[in-house]
Amino acid sequence: DGFPLEFMAGACRIDAGGHPNPIILPMVAAGLALVLHLEPGRIHAHCMKLAARLDQHIGRINTQVRAQKSSHTFEYVMCPDTSGHIVGLRLVLHEPRNAPFAEKVAGYLESVGKVYLSVRAQTLRVSFYVYTTEDHIDRFADALMRAALECLKAP
Repeated sequence: DGFPLEFMAGACRIDAGGHPNPIILPMVAAGLALVLHLEPGRIHAHCMKLAARLDQHIGRINTQVRAQKSSHTFEYVMCPDTSGHIVGLRLVLHEPRNAPFAEKVAGYLESVGKVYLSVRAQTLRVSFYVYTTEDHIDRFADALMRAALECLKAP
């Protein structure tokens, strides 16, 4: 009774447990061909350029947030081992009563601007890739500033 927990003998032990999907390998091949065509170095340079642009916007956003007499600020965080396509905007809180502020900002962006971010440890996770443009970063930064200012008004 129940699902057997023992490994099967031979190559069956790495079987995915389902029927082969004839679409997956052609999709993987097409995806790898696209990445190789775009060149990983160029992808990295593009993502780093976008990350730097977002970092510039964070200073402007922090200035606006401070003008609202708030002690909240966003701290730009990038893991050193990434290719720049994932950055974090950590909320530095100086007022414990507003601890869910990052969640409020993420919820506001989702409901108003259809921008989806995950929140971990008061850090907004922002991800972009080859299809992201500088205009996208500019529009995101504007929406982030509106969201932060609006959420500061909320109780």
